[in-house]
Amino acid sequence: LSQQRGRPIGTRPGALAAPLAGRAFDGARPVRSLAIVHAVQAVAALLSVVAMAGDAPLGAVIAPAAVSIGAMAFVRTGYTAIGPGIVRDAREFARSSLAGSTCDSASVLVGPIVATVLLSWRGTAAVYGACALLALVGTVCVARLVPFDRVTPLHDGTVRPSLVRAARS
Repeated sequence: LSQQRGRPIGTRPGALAAPLAGRAFDGARPVRSLAIVHAVQAVAALLSVVAMAGDAPLGAVIAPAAVSIGAMAFVRTGYTAIGPGIVRDAREFARSSLAGSTCDSASVLVGPIVATVLLSWRGTAAVYGACALLALVGTVCVARLVPFDRVTPLHDGTVRPSLVRAARS
Protein backbone atom coordinates (compact mmCIF):
# COMPACT_ATOMS: atom_id res chain seq x y z
CA LEU A 1 0.00 0.00 0.00
CA SER A 2 2.68 2.44 0.92
CA GLN A 3 6.21 2.55 2.17
CA GLN A 4 7.53 3.80 5.48
CA ARG A 5 11.31 3.82 5.92
CA GLY A 6 11.66 1.17 3.20
CA ARG A 7 9.21 -1.31 4.75
CA PRO A 8 5.83 -2.05 3.14
CA ILE A 9 2.96 -0.94 5.39
CA GLY A 10 0.47 -3.28 3.65
CA THR A 11 2.08 -6.42 5.12
CA ARG A 12 1.88 -5.33 8.75
CA PRO A 13 -1.86 -5.85 9.40
CA GLY A 14 -1.72 -9.48 8.30
CA ALA A 15 1.45 -10.14 10.26
CA LEU A 16 -0.11 -8.67 13.39
CA ALA A 17 -3.47 -10.42 12.91
CA ALA A 18 -2.19 -13.90 12.03
CA PRO A 19 -1.31 -15.01 15.60
CA LEU A 20 -4.79 -14.05 16.76
CA ALA A 21 -6.56 -15.78 13.88
CA GLY A 22 -6.22 -19.34 15.19
CA ARG A 23 -7.65 -18.45 18.56
CA ALA A 24 -10.74 -16.83 17.01
CA PHE A 25 -11.75 -20.16 15.45
CA ASP A 26 -11.02 -22.39 18.43
CA GLY A 27 -14.24 -21.37 20.16
CA ALA A 28 -17.66 -22.93 20.08
CA ARG A 29 -18.87 -20.95 17.03
CA PRO A 30 -16.10 -20.94 14.36
CA VAL A 31 -18.48 -20.48 11.41
CA ARG A 32 -20.05 -17.41 12.98
CA SER A 33 -16.54 -16.04 13.55
CA LEU A 34 -15.69 -16.65 9.90
CA ALA A 35 -18.87 -14.90 8.72
CA ILE A 36 -18.04 -11.90 10.89
CA VAL A 37 -14.50 -11.75 9.51
CA HIS A 38 -15.83 -11.86 5.94
CA ALA A 39 -18.25 -9.05 6.76
CA VAL A 40 -15.48 -6.93 8.32
CA GLN A 41 -13.33 -7.51 5.25
CA ALA A 42 -16.17 -6.50 2.90
CA VAL A 43 -17.10 -3.37 4.86
CA ALA A 44 -13.48 -2.26 5.22
CA ALA A 45 -12.81 -2.71 1.50
CA LEU A 46 -16.01 -0.82 0.68
CA LEU A 47 -14.98 2.04 3.00
CA SER A 48 -11.66 2.20 1.19
CA VAL A 49 -13.48 2.35 -2.17
CA VAL A 50 -15.72 5.17 -0.96
CA ALA A 51 -12.67 7.05 0.34
CA MET A 52 -10.86 6.63 -2.99
CA ALA A 53 -13.87 7.69 -5.00
CA GLY A 54 -14.36 10.77 -2.81
CA ASP A 55 -10.72 11.85 -3.01
CA ALA A 56 -10.39 11.49 0.76
CA PRO A 57 -7.04 11.95 2.52
CA LEU A 58 -4.56 9.11 2.14
CA GLY A 59 -5.07 7.89 5.71
CA ALA A 60 -8.81 7.47 5.10
CA VAL A 61 -7.98 5.17 2.20
CA ILE A 62 -5.14 3.22 3.80
CA ALA A 63 -6.72 2.55 7.23
CA PRO A 64 -9.75 0.55 5.99
CA ALA A 65 -7.58 -1.15 3.33
CA ALA A 66 -5.21 -2.29 6.10
CA VAL A 67 -8.14 -3.70 8.09
CA SER A 68 -9.34 -5.57 5.00
CA ILE A 69 -5.85 -6.98 4.38
CA GLY A 70 -5.54 -8.00 8.04
CA ALA A 71 -8.89 -9.83 7.83
CA MET A 72 -7.45 -12.06 5.10
CA ALA A 73 -5.22 -13.76 7.68
CA PHE A 74 -8.35 -14.70 9.62
CA VAL A 75 -10.24 -15.94 6.54
CA ARG A 76 -7.62 -18.53 5.51
CA THR A 77 -7.22 -19.75 9.09
CA GLY A 78 -11.00 -19.92 9.48
CA TYR A 79 -11.47 -22.16 6.48
CA THR A 80 -8.70 -24.41 7.70
CA ALA A 81 -10.38 -24.66 11.11
CA ILE A 82 -13.93 -25.39 9.93
CA GLY A 83 -13.03 -27.64 6.97
CA PRO A 84 -12.73 -30.87 8.98
CA GLY A 85 -16.12 -30.20 10.58
CA ILE A 86 -17.88 -30.15 7.22
CA VAL A 87 -16.62 -33.42 5.78
CA ARG A 88 -17.69 -36.94 6.75
CA ASP A 89 -14.57 -38.97 5.99
CA ALA A 90 -10.95 -38.80 4.87
CA ARG A 91 -11.88 -39.03 1.20
CA GLU A 92 -14.13 -35.96 1.39
CA PHE A 93 -11.45 -34.15 3.36
CA ALA A 94 -8.90 -34.87 0.61
CA ARG A 95 -11.37 -33.66 -2.03
CA SER A 96 -12.13 -30.45 -0.13
CA SER A 97 -8.42 -29.79 0.38
CA LEU A 98 -7.80 -30.33 -3.33
CA ALA A 99 -10.66 -27.99 -4.26
CA GLY A 100 -9.37 -25.33 -1.84
CA SER A 101 -5.80 -25.51 -3.11
CA THR A 102 -7.04 -25.43 -6.71
CA CYS A 103 -9.02 -22.26 -5.99
CA ASP A 104 -6.01 -20.73 -4.23
CA SER A 105 -3.78 -21.51 -7.22
CA ALA A 106 -6.34 -20.21 -9.71
CA SER A 107 -6.68 -16.98 -7.75
CA VAL A 108 -2.93 -16.40 -8.04
CA LEU A 109 -3.25 -16.59 -11.83
CA VAL A 110 -6.66 -15.01 -12.42
CA GLY A 111 -6.59 -12.33 -9.71
CA PRO A 112 -3.79 -10.22 -11.20
CA ILE A 113 -5.34 -10.44 -14.67
CA VAL A 114 -8.72 -9.25 -13.41
CA ALA A 115 -7.05 -6.56 -11.29
CA THR A 116 -5.07 -5.33 -14.30
CA VAL A 117 -8.18 -5.12 -16.47
CA LEU A 118 -10.12 -3.29 -13.75
CA LEU A 119 -7.20 -0.98 -13.02
CA SER A 120 -6.80 0.02 -16.64
CA TRP A 121 -10.55 0.32 -17.17
CA ARG A 122 -11.76 2.13 -14.03
CA GLY A 123 -8.81 2.64 -11.68
CA THR A 124 -7.83 1.59 -8.19
CA ALA A 125 -11.29 2.02 -6.72
CA ALA A 126 -12.65 -0.62 -9.14
CA VAL A 127 -10.04 -3.15 -7.97
CA TYR A 128 -10.91 -2.57 -4.31
CA GLY A 129 -14.60 -2.65 -5.25
CA ALA A 130 -14.11 -6.12 -6.77
CA CYS A 131 -12.36 -7.21 -3.56
CA ALA A 132 -15.27 -5.87 -1.51
CA LEU A 133 -17.72 -7.74 -3.75
CA LEU A 134 -15.82 -11.02 -3.36
CA ALA A 135 -15.69 -10.58 0.41
CA LEU A 136 -19.44 -9.91 0.41
CA VAL A 137 -20.06 -13.11 -1.59
CA GLY A 138 -17.94 -14.97 0.97
CA THR A 139 -20.00 -13.43 3.76
CA VAL A 140 -23.27 -14.58 2.19
CA CYS A 141 -21.97 -18.10 1.51
CA VAL A 142 -20.59 -18.60 5.02
CA ALA A 143 -23.60 -16.94 6.66
CA ARG A 144 -25.77 -19.74 5.26
CA LEU A 145 -23.84 -22.17 7.48
CA VAL A 146 -24.11 -20.14 10.70
CA PRO A 147 -27.43 -21.70 11.86
CA PHE A 148 -25.73 -25.11 11.78
CA ASP A 149 -22.74 -23.89 13.80
CA ARG A 150 -23.66 -25.74 16.99
CA VAL A 151 -21.35 -27.49 19.35
CA THR A 152 -22.14 -31.20 19.48
CA PRO A 153 -20.22 -33.91 21.34
CA LEU A 154 -18.58 -36.58 19.19
CA HIS A 155 -18.19 -40.25 20.08
CA ASP A 156 -14.66 -39.64 21.40
CA GLY A 157 -15.83 -36.94 23.82
CA THR A 158 -14.48 -33.96 21.87
CA VAL A 159 -16.72 -31.20 20.62
CA ARG A 160 -16.82 -29.82 17.10
CA PRO A 161 -19.37 -27.84 15.10
CA SER A 162 -22.11 -29.86 13.45
CA LEU A 163 -21.80 -28.69 9.86
CA VAL A 164 -22.28 -31.89 7.85
CA ARG A 165 -26.02 -31.29 7.39
CA ALA A 166 -25.44 -27.69 6.30
CA ALA A 167 -22.84 -28.69 3.73
CA ARG A 168 -25.20 -31.31 2.31
CA SER A 169 -28.18 -28.93 1.97
